[in-house]
Amino acid sequence: MLALNLAVHGLRNDRASDWLARDYAAAVLGGLPEDAVLLVAGDVHLPALAYLHLVEGVRPDIALVSEDGLLLEPRLFDPYRTPPAGQRAVLEAFVRDATRPVYGIPDFGRTAGSFTWLTYREPGAADAERAIRFSLPGAERELLRRLLDAGALRDGWSEILRRHLLERFASFQATAQLAGQWPDGEPALRSLVARTLRLPEAALARAIVLSNHDPHGSAAEIWRLLARVSDELDGPWIGARHLAGYYSLVARTAQLNGQADLARQALARYWEVRPDGPDPVVSGPRSARDNAGPD
Repeated sequence: MLALNLAVHGLRNDRASDWLARDYAAAVLGGLPEDAVLLVAGDVHLPALAYLHLVEGVRPDIALVSEDGLLLEPRLFDPYRTPPAGQRAVLEAFVRDATRPVYGIPDFGRTAGSFTWLTYREPGAADAERAIRFSLPGAERELLRRLLDAGALRDGWSEILRRHLLERFASFQATAQLAGQWPDGEPALRSLVARTLRLPEAALARAIVLSNHDPHGSAAEIWRLLARVSDELDGPWIGARHLAGYYSLVARTAQLNGQADLARQALARYWEVRPDGPDPVVSGPRSARDNAGPD
């Protein structure tokens, strides 16, 4: 019976070719300078990074520190007992007192630092210039191309990671573009961006950044991106956070355009699907607008 099950289901469940987690972790660790400290949080990024670093011994010079300590010690704070303002204060104190360069996984809510798609470095106390710099190293471009070429992955966790990374790339690219730090003249890179935006989560991420930067000037593109998202609202990978973000942004854009009925309908749907926590359109992405620099 075991042999029969292997024969019937083996190929369907074979994940031997799925190296996304390793490729991602290798790109992150490989892009850090010597003796860096990498701050991580949550359960999306940490497992692959921890395995490659702690089990396989990749980049032993790096210190991996968990912000919230859910999966790895040492931790900087208890997320269940430390309020958000206190968490930020702990992080700022850690960066300020660190003697080694401190990097993290970008959320684009920082007001200074050096950003790539996969990591950021926040300036320490000794850094005189507190500005934002964006770049996309060659290794990160290659990872992006591989993510897009791979298409949907059969393993659920890997597909969640793939879609999350593409969504985050869309936010990174839009924020860098608005800051005037994106190489728009490269056809190959334009193609990668266009392919990324076929993913509804990525299209929504870009629309949110544009709306927080210039909702009137970007209205036409925002509507096009929202139309792309609307085609796949019932998709299996669209969660409550995405639905809430979509309806919130539709309501905001419709209100700005004087479409009161549509705004009311979208707002009602937003309250139906809204998960616990702040509005995904107004909270984190608003800081991305601030990071983009002057209009």
